[in-house]
Amino acid sequence: MLKHLKSNRPVDNNFAGHGDNSCLKEEDIIRYLFHEITDEERFQIENHFTECDLCYDLVSGARKFDSEEELRIQIEHTRREIRKKFHRSAPALRGSKLAYYAAAALVLIAFSGFSYWMSHDPNRQLADEYLKPYSNTIPLSRSQSQETLLEEAMAAYDLEHYAVAEAKLSEFIAQNPDNLTAHLYCGISGLMSGDARESLTRLQKAANSQETRIADAAEWYLALANLKLGHINDAKTILVRVVNKNGYFTNSARSLLERIDNP
Repeated sequence: MLKHLKSNRPVDNNFAGHGDNSCLKEEDIIRYLFHEITDEERFQIENHFTECDLCYDLVSGARKFDSEEELRIQIEHTRREIRKKFHRSAPALRGSKLAYYAAAALVLIAFSGFSYWMSHDPNRQLADEYLKPYSNTIPLSRSQSQETLLEEAMAAYDLEHYAVAEAKLSEFIAQNPDNLTAHLYCGISGLMSGDARESLTRLQKAANSQETRIADAAEWYLALANLKLGHINDAKTILVRVVNKNGYFTNSARSLLERIDNP
């Protein structure tokens, strides 16, 4: 493995990844994983791995993502969540430090799940246990030679690239704000990628659908989103409604209610 390689060749301190803190920057990681780089640049990065376990683990975490787009979306999401969590208690955390901690969170994303790092609340973990993707019910258009934005989003959803799906669905919704099915899948994608707070608005919108299947699914995932965010009373109120509907999610909602009341 790279971290066990050793070399006496000097590292060029003018390289972008070796500033005052001698660690890789976000762009270094992205270029290393997804772009052609020179042999010299590759040597400098891999030589740095021999001296820095953190940067080696950062790259290991980033390898989880299949594309540069997906990685960038997750980094930005992670950065937003770090701002929410730390700005009140650490107002000095800005700029490069914030970006550095956002990158460092990739390690946790890869090996333990970002949501578990953000909180060890048993109710959050319980929500994750019940959280499964909803099947894709959006029909594909066969009449066009190119995929539409919605089809691209749902293709990413089917591949479990939920951060990409959420971003593309958000773009689609900006152009089609009344498409409640898109709101549903955008909210689910947010939940699956650890973005529970952002998913609330989408799911609340979808819950107003006149189509029973969409509304019922939206309420189930809305309950999970509230549970993940620690809104226990809101989650239980929604779960009671789901149980009383006697629909597809009734048994799951009843089971989850019992476990919330009796952890």
